[in-house]
Amino acid sequence: MVIYGPQDTQYDIDLGPVLLSDWYHKEYYDLVEETMEPNGQLFKSDNNLINGKNNFDCSKLLEDDETPCNSHAGISKFRFRRGKTHRLRLVNAGCEALQRFSIDGHKMTVIANDFVTVEPYETDVVTLGIGQRTDVLVKANGKLDAYWMRANISEPCSKASQPHAYAAIYYDGADENKAPQSEPWDRPDPGSCTNDDLRLTKPKMKLRLPKPDLTYEMEVKLFQNESGVTLWSFDGVDFRGNYNSPTLLLSTLGNFTFEKEWNVKNTKNAKSVRVHVKNLTPVAHPMHLHGFNMYILHEGEGEWDGTIVNANNPQRRDVIQLRKNGHLVMQFDASENPGVWPFHCHIAWHASAGFFAQFLTGADALQKMTPPSVVAETCRQWADWTNTNIPDQIDSGL
Repeated sequence: MVIYGPQDTQYDIDLGPVLLSDWYHKEYYDLVEETMEPNGQLFKSDNNLINGKNNFDCSKLLEDDETPCNSHAGISKFRFRRGKTHRLRLVNAGCEALQRFSIDGHKMTVIANDFVTVEPYETDVVTLGIGQRTDVLVKANGKLDAYWMRANISEPCSKASQPHAYAAIYYDGADENKAPQSEPWDRPDPGSCTNDDLRLTKPKMKLRLPKPDLTYEMEVKLFQNESGVTLWSFDGVDFRGNYNSPTLLLSTLGNFTFEKEWNVKNTKNAKSVRVHVKNLTPVAHPMHLHGFNMYILHEGEGEWDGTIVNANNPQRRDVIQLRKNGHLVMQFDASENPGVWPFHCHIAWHASAGFFAQFLTGADALQKMTPPSVVAETCRQWADWTNTNIPDQIDSGL
């Protein structure tokens, strides 16, 4: 599905979504079980895909891997019209991998991050964490008739057995049965696990940063519980949800008493909330806030020095990379969207292992809201079912 917003940058052809995704041969549920078992081991993705396609060397299948395999399954193909400007809507739709996207021989002009239009800037490589979206413009001005499109999983930042995904771009009249002969850009992975420099990413619609009336400092930690299960804690809590006590429903009823393990931060009626995240682990995380665009004030290694990048118009987006052993400072306009909104790491296995918090916003307005009847009915049906059935909740419940 493509959502069309106001168009303030001219282009000729919209190529639509380009989905980048790490791929696992095992079922998702089985991978979650591996994540949550005592003394569980880290695992790697098996392949990397562009729009759901890529070849795979079936001779590299593990002995116990019974996945049906075709070494020549095929790749995605795109068509460029020479001289025209094409819009590509890049999406990292994977589970764990940080993707580095490029097109041989072609510069890209970034025009939006997570649906927020930005002052255009040029790059050779776009870095995308899980859940991030970046729109780019590409001018079809190459000298060849065919080029490789590449998505490389960042090996210093992710776990991948086969990190390279390829798709082919063919110009008008090119022979689509021939593989491109183009060469990649010489842009080594810096291994920083970050997005573009915040000084580059200035939203077109300028919003001045308001003064926060509430601030949280939240630490990210990794630990092993008494059962030997490796978990993540966020502000001292490893989240575990209760499907029979949905926090939004409780809040609309005026019940703001929550179990500690639900990790709810009640911002009450604060207008603007600042959050300083300290990552005390050697792992990078794509941090996602539901319901809002975050003002990204600063990110970097170690401790925050108190400065704000582009204070008069900071980058806004809803997913941002948090560095290994680094920090992230963001802010959001809490009163503009009453609700109970998740803030979590977007890596599937990290959320499963407790890396999840919730911000309750606009408390007074929230109590005046009524959930849709279909939602209330679903909750009643769930309550009836769990009277005689036990849910197999093998992870945090997210």
